[in-house]
Amino acid sequence: MIKKKKPIEIKYDHFSYSGISVFLQCAKRWYLKYQVKPTVEIDQTYFSLGTACHGIMEYWKGGTKKQFLQLMQEQFNEHDVMKYWKPEDVIPMIKNCKSFFDNYLKGKEERVHRELSFNMNVGPYKSSGKIDLIIEPLFDENGELIEKGYLIDYKTSGKAELKADMREQLQLYMAGIKTMYPTWKASHFRFGIYFIRFNDLVETTFTDDDIDAKIIDFERKCNRVQQSEFNKNAGVLCNWCEYNGTEHCQGENGND
Repeated sequence: MIKKKKPIEIKYDHFSYSGISVFLQCAKRWYLKYQVKPTVEIDQTYFSLGTACHGIMEYWKGGTKKQFLQLMQEQFNEHDVMKYWKPEDVIPMIKNCKSFFDNYLKGKEERVHRELSFNMNVGPYKSSGKIDLIIEPLFDENGELIEKGYLIDYKTSGKAELKADMREQLQLYMAGIKTMYPTWKASHFRFGIYFIRFNDLVETTFTDDDIDAKIIDFERKCNRVQQSEFNKNAGVLCNWCEYNGTEHCQGENGND
């Protein structure tokens, strides 16, 4: 008879969407990343370009071509983009960053929030996050909705396909926004993931009831972390894990 291990006691009550995503992929990786925090070398190839693109999306607020190129160069230098990428790989994505601004943000700056942080309570836990882009909904003097707002997250890799976990991310972010702006409803917004590589904004819809249900589900997932044995979920995702093959994660199998 195999004796079940006891859950590892942890002191952690602050969970983000990204943290829970890590846990669901591999509990062992979550434990290393958020509890042990060992020093490991991380491949910066994808992080460099993704961070630079996010920086351009955050700081570009219109201007001349020269000013845009200057911002691009600043971001490239700060994140060593050209150390990992060829110009032909990155230039189309940079053009898409500007195209997004021209198509969705131009003339709406007074309603735009970039990299908006939120904090909220989820049962006994705390949760926080940072939303890439909010465009406020527009109302008339009587409070009637004139134009829906936008809640958008940026992705720089993967297919231009809105997966279930991305939809859940948007729902959780809207829950965070509602703690800051209680009168805003899901029906006041359009929700989407902008895939920078493909210049494609993929939209989805959900209701306030969906958001309430997602908060309950998120609390359940936080409970799973507290009760976990933090086993390794060996599989294809190990190829992209920063701890794979290190002294911190070897020779284990099985799912949490």
